[in-house]
Amino acid sequence: MPNKLFIAGHPFTIEQDVDNLDIDGQRARIDYKRLRILLNLQKKESVLSESFIHELLHSIDQIYLNNQIDDENIIEPFAEGIWQVLQQLGIQFDFTDIK
Repeated sequence: MPNKLFIAGHPFTIEQDVDNLDIDGQRARIDYKRLRILLNLQKKESVLSESFIHELLHSIDQIYLNNQIDDENIIEPFAEGIWQVLQQLGIQFDFTDIK
């Protein structure tokens, strides 16, 4: 996985942030002001992959839909469903280059 991902033309960096995310018990979060997706790389790969998709969905919602879906009860199962389909297709994320 690259350490930079363009979402609607915006260059989001993908970074590790174990310390701050562990304090809050979070697996990942998105920082729209600094254009960053922060990941807690100490989590299991399956949890990390689903969390990454979760944050991507939030960014798509924020950029394209003006936060119309800003509801964890919708985003969470949607992200899990997408992750399950990707798993069945043999698509996995490789987070080894994320620093």
